[in-house]
Amino acid sequence: MKKILYVLVILIALSVVLKWFLYFSFRFNYYEILILLFISLFFLSNYNVKSFRLKKELKTYILLLWGWFFLAVLSGSGILFYPQGSNAYLFYLKGILQLFIYSIFLTLLIFYLDSISSEKRNKLLYWFLIGVVISSIYGFVQLVLLKKYGFDIDENIARLVNMTIEQMESIKLERYGYGYLYRLTGITQDPNVHAVYTIMALPLFLLGYISSGRIRHLILFLIVFISLVLSMSDSGLVGFVFAVLALLLLLLGPLKISQLALVLFLIVILVSLYLSYKEHIEYYSKVRFDPHGTIASHIDVAIKSLEISCKYPLGVGYNNFSIAYENQYGISGYNPHNTWLGYLVQMGFIGLFYQVVFSLYIISRCLKKKTILSRAFIASYVGICIASLGYQVLDMFFAQLFTTLFFAVISLDQSKNEYTSLDKPDHPRRV
Repeated sequence: MKKILYVLVILIALSVVLKWFLYFSFRFNYYEILILLFISLFFLSNYNVKSFRLKKELKTYILLLWGWFFLAVLSGSGILFYPQGSNAYLFYLKGILQLFIYSIFLTLLIFYLDSISSEKRNKLLYWFLIGVVISSIYGFVQLVLLKKYGFDIDENIARLVNMTIEQMESIKLERYGYGYLYRLTGITQDPNVHAVYTIMALPLFLLGYISSGRIRHLILFLIVFISLVLSMSDSGLVGFVFAVLALLLLLLGPLKISQLALVLFLIVILVSLYLSYKEHIEYYSKVRFDPHGTIASHIDVAIKSLEISCKYPLGVGYNNFSIAYENQYGISGYNPHNTWLGYLVQMGFIGLFYQVVFSLYIISRCLKKKTILSRAFIASYVGICIASLGYQVLDMFFAQLFTTLFFAVISLDQSKNEYTSLDKPDHPRRV
């Protein structure tokens, strides 16, 4: 049974951003099927949760996780005090049910990680990182086949999994959100999601190369980094910059020759990509920075979101941003393009404050661990939090899985000076 659970976690880690899904009367992601299977088998196995002796930081993490769930439940009172229509109740209940299942899974995942060896825990991290590399390589293959031979892998796979024409067109719209300009999405449905997905691996690949000098780490970094650039995601690129800055602050040491060589190499890559995509980039910039372009529209949504939050300081109810926005401004289907504003509108000032405290707790606990993994994770997490100011990603499940998985593994290290990296040396050492 333990082996089956282990395989399920690997499959979840690999499919957590997969764009294709089952569709009945509602959308059902493949990883959600695996999550339900994991939960069922966990309770059917011989695990006894009461016998576990979790570390204090993991107990606190679980309490904060469930505190967020109950806060989301309480946010439903906003629907009662400020009626948003019948759909508001449906959206709220769907959101709460999904959050409840995710919370159960993440809690059981922590207990499960505590029951397996350090080596197996690290392998699970590697599988998560492999998923990022697979997404990047898939994006390159899709780009080449589409541009050179006119063959669309996405469209053909969508037909195989019986997606509707509307759903197929939705995927195309995300890729070609700027006219003829193709934006790499990998195995995700959105270039911004793929961009944030890459941030979860880039700091670890980069730090792995800096600490060991191994070429394979550099190759992995470059594969994922180029896919990030080709996504042309503002939020992703800004998030990556802040992730690198956080990494430099954590290292605070003299630059090595390898680091300088890497910086120069990245500059060459960026210049080469710019020259190859110059016409596309100019068109992209024109659309983005036009007075009526996408950035202006995002700013407009942000301002209106603040107006809604001032009107409903306790929130309009979990998963009800689009409903409240439509009721207030008559425009349907909107999202805030900002995780933090989403929390503010849906769960009020209390919800926003709670998430800030939760995030600071995660960072503060990991700062006490002086390992490669802890430093790379902090850099990634900072980058994700910054990217979430430009796109709604921090509250997506793949970000929650990443955070829980890495935080648990870091917390379960035997010593704060224990070496945790892509390559384990013969003796523990600090960076």
